[in-house]
Amino acid sequence: MEQDKSKSKIQIDHPSIQVKKNSKITLAAVDQGLLELKSNNTWDLLKAMMNQRGNSVQTSTAQLHVVGRRHFGLKSLPPGGGGGGATTRELFDTLLFWKPDLKPDENGFLEVEIPLNDSLTSFKIVAIVHSGKDKFGSGSTQIRTTKDVLIYPSIAPFAREKDEILSGISLKNTTERNLELEISPRTSPDLKLETKNIQLKAGESTNVYWNLSIPIQKEEIVYEFQTKETNGTFTDSVRFRQKVGESIPVRVLQSTFRRLEDGKLSLPIQENQEAIAGNGQIEVSLKSSLTGGAILSSKEYMNRYPYSCLEQKLSKAISSEKDWDQIMNQLNTYLDGDG
Repeated sequence: MEQDKSKSKIQIDHPSIQVKKNSKITLAAVDQGLLELKSNNTWDLLKAMMNQRGNSVQTSTAQLHVVGRRHFGLKSLPPGGGGGGATTRELFDTLLFWKPDLKPDENGFLEVEIPLNDSLTSFKIVAIVHSGKDKFGSGSTQIRTTKDVLIYPSIAPFAREKDEILSGISLKNTTERNLELEISPRTSPDLKLETKNIQLKAGESTNVYWNLSIPIQKEEIVYEFQTKETNGTFTDSVRFRQKVGESIPVRVLQSTFRRLEDGKLSLPIQENQEAIAGNGQIEVSLKSSLTGGAILSSKEYMNRYPYSCLEQKLSKAISSEKDWDQIMNQLNTYLDGDG
C-alpha cells in the first residue's frame, strides 16, 4: 500500500529574477528525535561563516549509535499487510527525504511531495538554496504525524537462542477519552502469544509485554502487533524484526587426519554427551594434500572476517587477489592533500 505524503512549498525570497532562475535547492527531511541526539549544523551556512572562533578542540562521540525506539540505518522495506486490510507500520527510517539538486521555477517557487514513513513523531524539513558563487540561504519547518494511540515496538533488536526475554509494545493515548484496547500479537515462527485487553486513560502511557523464550535454529523472529479499540473505530498494526544469534557458536573441537589405504577408512565415532542436541555436525572432506585443506579453511575464515577498517580489509584481502586489487584501486580515497 502506498505511503502517505506531505506537500512542502518553498519560495525563494530575493528581488532578483535572475537569482531565482539560477538557484538550486537541497531539501532534507529528518526525524526530529535523531536531531535531539545530535543536532546538524551543516545546513546553517551563515552561522558557520559568522560564528565566533573558539578553542580548536576536536571531539568524537557515539551518540548517533544509541539504539532505542528509533532504529536508524534500516533499509526501506515494502509495507506489509494483514489485519483485515489495514496497513502494517514497519518503516521507521529517520531520513525521510534527501534531494541535493532540486530546481525551482523562474519565480523561485518549488513544491515537493515528501513520502512519510510509519514513525509517529516530528520531522524537520530543511531547504538550503544557493545561486551563483555568493548567494545562499536556508529555511526550515516541522511537521508531526500522529494517531489516537501512539504505538512503538519495545523489543530488543537482537536476542540469542533460548534467551528468556520480555517483548511487547509501548502505547500512549493522545485523545481526551478513555480507551479499551485489544492487542493481538502474531509471530513468525509462532510463539503462541495470547491476546491481551487493556484500558488506557486519556493521556496515559503504558507498556504491554509478553514473556517468551527464543527458539533455536532460527535467524529471525517477526513480530506483528494488531491493536484495535473494543468499542470504537481505531485500529493499528506494527511489525518488527528481531535478529537471533547462537547462544553457543558452533566450533571445531577435534579434527583427525587419516591417510586412505586402498580407498577405505574405518573410524569409530561417539556422540559427545555434553554437546547441544541437534546443533552439531561431522564434516568429512577428501584432499589430495594437507596444504590444500589448510588453504581452503583459511579462505573460509577470512571470508567470514567481520572487521572493516582499512588495515583489516587488507588483512582479509591477502587471501583473495580480486579483493586486494579492489582495495588498491580505492587507496587514493584514503590519502589527504599531502599524501
